[in-house]
Amino acid sequence: MRSRSTIIFLALLLGLITISAKMVSAQTPPDKPIAATRPKTKKAPAVSMQTEMTRMKQEPHHILAMSYLENMAIFVEALRAQVERTKTVDVEFSRAAGAEINRSYMRMDEHHRDHLATLSEATRTRLKAHIEQENKQHAQLKEQIAALEKDVEADKPDAQEVIAHTADLLLRLDTIAKLHGRMLKRN
Repeated sequence: MRSRSTIIFLALLLGLITISAKMVSAQTPPDKPIAATRPKTKKAPAVSMQTEMTRMKQEPHHILAMSYLENMAIFVEALRAQVERTKTVDVEFSRAAGAEINRSYMRMDEHHRDHLATLSEATRTRLKAHIEQENKQHAQLKEQIAALEKDVEADKPDAQEVIAHTADLLLRLDTIAKLHGRMLKRN
């Protein structure tokens, strides 16, 4: 059972790495390095909010943050599906999934902060309410991840608690994705 869970986990991880790499390469023109796609910080003529949002979504840190968000959703969904299917919590599998969810959150948050640092003061002022909403959602997400980690670190994790926390996490991840005009891909 242990090797089967490990194989499933490794297969999921390999798939996620492949998907993330394809997402980054698909959003970067093949004739330009990733750094060349970063918006210029020079004073430019006023642009529409739509153009500015499109440019922000192409910023490398934003792309990586969204990839980590999707990575979290894939691992949360994998954990939820495994527990629902077996009606038990495979401790090794759930702890590995929980660790990856937490790692992805940390990386997403790091790239999110780096992305915000690329914005001009005028843009940050204009998007103040949106940024505050994102920060609130991230704080709630962090709390929910901590609750899931507490569940899976127990000597005998409760399947119903894990299912409830993964369902809450998926809703929170969907909310964050929608703040960025995205829909998470799930089975």
